[in-house]
Amino acid sequence: MHEQPNINFILLVEDDEGIAELVQEALVDQALQVVCVSEGKAAFQWLEKYRPRLILLDYSLPDMSGLEFVEQLAAAAETPLPFIVTTGAGDERVAVAMMKRGARDYLIKDRYFLEVLPRVVERVLREITTEQKLAEAERALQERQKLYSQMFTNHSAVMLLIDPQTGSIVEANPAAAQFYGWPTDVLTQMSIQEINTASLEDVATLRRKAETREQNEFIFQHRLASGEIRDVEARSVPTQIGGRTLLYSILHDITDRKHAEEALRESEERYRMILKTAMDGFWLVDLQGRLLEVNESYRQMVGYTEQELLSMCIPDLETIEQPADTAAHMQYIMEKGEDRFETRHRRKDGSHFEVEIGVQYRPGESGLMFAFLRDITERKQAEERIFKERQNFLTMFAAAPVGLLLLDGETTITQANQSAADLVLRDPVELIGQRAGGGLGCVHSLENPRGCGFGRACPICPLRRGLESVLAGGPSIRGAEIETTLLIGGATQSRWLSVSAEPVEIAGEQHVIVSIDDITERKHTEDSVRLALHEKEALLRELYHRTKNNMQVISAMLNLESDRSHDKTLQQTLLDMDGRIRSMALVHQKLYQSQNLSSIDLQEYLSELANLMFESYQIEPGRVTLSLETESIPVLIDNAIPCGLIVNEILSNALKYAFPGERKGEIKIRLARLAEHRILIEISDNGVGVPLGEDLRQKNTLGVQMILGIAGHQLDAQVDLDTTKGISWRILFSDNNYHSRV
Repeated sequence: MHEQPNINFILLVEDDEGIAELVQEALVDQALQVVCVSEGKAAFQWLEKYRPRLILLDYSLPDMSGLEFVEQLAAAAETPLPFIVTTGAGDERVAVAMMKRGARDYLIKDRYFLEVLPRVVERVLREITTEQKLAEAERALQERQKLYSQMFTNHSAVMLLIDPQTGSIVEANPAAAQFYGWPTDVLTQMSIQEINTASLEDVATLRRKAETREQNEFIFQHRLASGEIRDVEARSVPTQIGGRTLLYSILHDITDRKHAEEALRESEERYRMILKTAMDGFWLVDLQGRLLEVNESYRQMVGYTEQELLSMCIPDLETIEQPADTAAHMQYIMEKGEDRFETRHRRKDGSHFEVEIGVQYRPGESGLMFAFLRDITERKQAEERIFKERQNFLTMFAAAPVGLLLLDGETTITQANQSAADLVLRDPVELIGQRAGGGLGCVHSLENPRGCGFGRACPICPLRRGLESVLAGGPSIRGAEIETTLLIGGATQSRWLSVSAEPVEIAGEQHVIVSIDDITERKHTEDSVRLALHEKEALLRELYHRTKNNMQVISAMLNLESDRSHDKTLQQTLLDMDGRIRSMALVHQKLYQSQNLSSIDLQEYLSELANLMFESYQIEPGRVTLSLETESIPVLIDNAIPCGLIVNEILSNALKYAFPGERKGEIKIRLARLAEHRILIEISDNGVGVPLGEDLRQKNTLGVQMILGIAGHQLDAQVDLDTTKGISWRILFSDNNYHSRV
């Protein structure tokens, strides 16, 4: 029977039409519509669609008894339907049986029946309404209790229920157990005095204050199970639970906040100490220019006391800016946020001193400016000394052991030292006034009477183009090596020069200072070293080639021995050895063919090795397919050979054992770089796998032990093995365990 929504109907099950009409008339004032059916079957058909407020049931029906109807009703309805039983003949046993089965009343159809029926129906309907309201209230109460319980249990804050009289912990949520380090069942056997580090008297006094709401917020130090002491902020209020008053306490760990506050206090102390001991002066100024704070260093600069300075404004000390200028300057600082400038201040004795000021504006409710002031009188005097020392620098310029040229914006030499002149066997004075190429004797500058810049090769001259770029604001030249032909002592000579150029501003005009070093002898030495290196590479290639050839000879000998032998076990052993040797020979072949004598492309290597394995084992086309998901990854020979041996062993085992008989399948090889210096090789098959419960790592076979041994000892790799579907090997290793030696 489907549960349909309640409707305002009374279902009357009565086979006597006359009584049914009388009942309908008697209940006309109940504001409910009476639906009448004459049989039990018809009643159940109606109940398939609707759920009435009440059923009036005649005990004697044509197709069933009232007892049978009630039993079927109880079996079909998901929730009980209220009913009243009526009968023409009173039977106490029937009445008791029906009342036991949930009848709300039992009425006899006597001469008072129609008079009593409306009152009974009205009473039963009131009872039903009251019961529904009570059920709803009970459900709401249960929901609230469940909600409160979930909030208490699931809340991230520490929560405790404490007996205010004894201090016993009545209840603790999981957050409390996690914070204190005791299980909940242990916490509820403890008292708050065992956790709170305050005295018993103080804790008891504060509990009473919380109970009377005299004080509800507290700061305590609580002891954890580990013995650690933590600062907690507690809010505790009285609440009624189960007829008793308990303190509902919510606690927050404020240890970090307390540490932060302590750190802030210490920071402020350090700030005060820094200002007090700083060698630079310090101001704190409001937007009207009034001094709010000054340090000892500035007081010593000007000779005023702190009280005198705190009664002053900036114009009282400033000697260059007028008050209006100072106000405009402060407005500029407010807009920009900071400024650094030089000015002059007045001392108490009337003398002036030069000062450099760095100021920052911090907007707020009133806005403040923080200024650090430095007496730069000595620096100004030092600048004067620097000007004089410049002459000494020019002397050093002339005597430098490296050729130095100072060029103007037209690349004309304005100064040259002796070392630069010695490069071309000339006097420094002869170089001044000439362009760079002409001064250095570039043969191309001699092709045209107008000199450097007008020869046929001048437009592509790297030195000229580089100097023009530096003068135009381009990057400096650092150690550029240039081969050129110079006229030296009347003869042309090929020279290698190392050139550097830096822009420099002199008297507001752009210049460039050029250093030149003759590196011809060094270049000849480098050529000799390069030739020797080329010979070394040729020897290495020959070594790789001969190693590969020797391994091929060994492989051929193993194949001949295998062909001669009739022992299947020996033939398989020789075949496995041949595969291992070929995997190593393939590395040397790749190195011989590679431009890089230290590394090979692991993608190409594994692809070619896998194809060789399939050919070696004479796999029928289409029976076992090879799927490659790889990327180009260069690796050193130190990693390539172990990788090849591991792949050879895994593929060999898969081709021999994974697909017996005519079984078809697939072998997948995945090669990927997961992160910097991390390489993944994953080889899997969908073959027969291994028996359930068998640990392949524990098998004492040469192939498996070689895989694990090589991966662990030579690659320092992480090896994962999955045998749930076929066999899948996952080898993850770093490629930075070795370094290139060529």
